[in-house]
Amino acid sequence: GAPPRSATVVSRAEWDAYRSRNADTELVASTPGDDAPTADDAALQQALAQWQHLAEPFHALVAIDASGSMGEKVDQDGSTRMDLTKAAAATAVGLFPEHDALGLWTFQRHLDGDKDYRSLTPVRELSASVDGGTQRDQLSRDAESLTYAPDGYTGLYDTTLAAYREVLHEDAPGHLRTVIVLTDGMNHDPGSISLDNLLTTLKDEQDPDNPVRIITVGISKDADEDVLKQIAEATGGSSHIARTPEDIQDVFVKALTSE
Repeated sequence: GAPPRSATVVSRAEWDAYRSRNADTELVASTPGDDAPTADDAALQQALAQWQHLAEPFHALVAIDASGSMGEKVDQDGSTRMDLTKAAAATAVGLFPEHDALGLWTFQRHLDGDKDYRSLTPVRELSASVDGGTQRDQLSRDAESLTYAPDGYTGLYDTTLAAYREVLHEDAPGHLRTVIVLTDGMNHDPGSISLDNLLTTLKDEQDPDNPVRIITVGISKDADEDVLKQIAEATGGSSHIARTPEDIQDVFVKALTSE
């Protein structure tokens, strides 16, 4: 919901005058030079990593939890965790350029027969033609149609592995292959793969030449933060937690732009 941050490039000769007019300006990065303002090395490296990441085309599958706890009301107006997640997903879809490829799954225990997940939108470039519109249009419609099952449980581990394998086996050379998992709970499928076996399998099946990273987004304090972190780290991904309802959109966007 926050307005995007802008960036301005100024020469060294212009810097002092620019800073005097814009005292709150944050220096993100600068080239080396004598007596020149410089950002600290950590900030510089982070900025460069983010810029490099954003320049790479995305090939990403987003899996969103549809278990009963996603129906918990979080606002006085009656909005649920699912409502806020849908809004965050709609915003995120608008962030990507046309050449990026995105798809959408939803999951809960035994959602589709014995499977804990269902594909709503296959991964395709956002500019691809789909049913008289584009993939971006289709994703927006499918995200808006998401619902939760009042009695549904979270099938986290099997869904994560299936999504990982789906992207791992898709041909996307030169793309940043990614699985993004959003959940507000922990695995509640006693018949699923164990956490230890999941982590081992993710590492063993990884493609070192064109890896698939998993980004996890935990919604609320009910999310299993430790487990989500382990899953992400097993693939070189990152883990994020939206601890309050108003954090969901910002955290989702941060997850998509993490290095």
